[in-house]
Amino acid sequence: MKGTLWDTLGRSLLPFYFLLVLAYLVVPLLIVVPLSFSDTTYLVFPPRGFSWRWYAEIFLNPAWLKAFQTSLLLGVITAVGATGLGTLAAMAIVRFSRKTSFTIGGAFLVPQIVPAVITALGAFLLLHALGLLGTFTGLVIMHVMMALPLVVVTMTAALRQLGESLNLAARVLGATPLKAFWYVTFPAVAPSLAISAIFAFFISFDELIVTLFISGSHVTMPVRIWADVKQELTPVVPAAATLLTVLVAVLVIPIELYRQRASIRNRV
Repeated sequence: MKGTLWDTLGRSLLPFYFLLVLAYLVVPLLIVVPLSFSDTTYLVFPPRGFSWRWYAEIFLNPAWLKAFQTSLLLGVITAVGATGLGTLAAMAIVRFSRKTSFTIGGAFLVPQIVPAVITALGAFLLLHALGLLGTFTGLVIMHVMMALPLVVVTMTAALRQLGESLNLAARVLGATPLKAFWYVTFPAVAPSLAISAIFAFFISFDELIVTLFISGSHVTMPVRIWADVKQELTPVVPAAATLLTVLVAVLVIPIELYRQRASIRNRV
């Protein structure tokens, strides 16, 4: 009787808990987005008027536009590099024994475990020694390194779920390793590849601390936002944050819907 009572109470409180968590995640957006349309030159909530002025500032101001272009190019290169390297690493990891793959997989998580300031200092010293400090190439190297853990974890899980049976069947039927991957493995893990690439892109697009240490003259959007916050906090900062949020939603939501449909098809 007591168990039934607690079960009923838990089921009754679950929707409330869900709404509470959702509100916790969404409330910051409900504040930032309206601020981006303010017609004042300072931040005040609720906004006293409506204006597209600050969005125009991002695309008409050469400094903001250059920062957006730099972040976009850096994010795309990081997504391609991290997804390619991470997928190859995941393919190797799933072929090791459980103990070995756990150890190697844990090593890939180091950039996410170590405090960002420590990583930034190490990146600064390494790139300085290589003569790449303040270069775009140095930025790419470090952003790919920071995006690799997520790609490796995602692709390792996807490849383990797929298993080796389909790939082995293709090999038995005469397919080369490359053809087996391209015609069997790749279509099955394509949704996970897409998700990995998108999140690698946004890890690069949102990175601030390491970029501050090594970027030099290559100013990215987060660095530009940080500089604007320190110098003059205007609604252009919420406008930039809103644009980033919209960009995330436009890329992530379709991929997630595709992944869910692919998962349902695979179950059937």
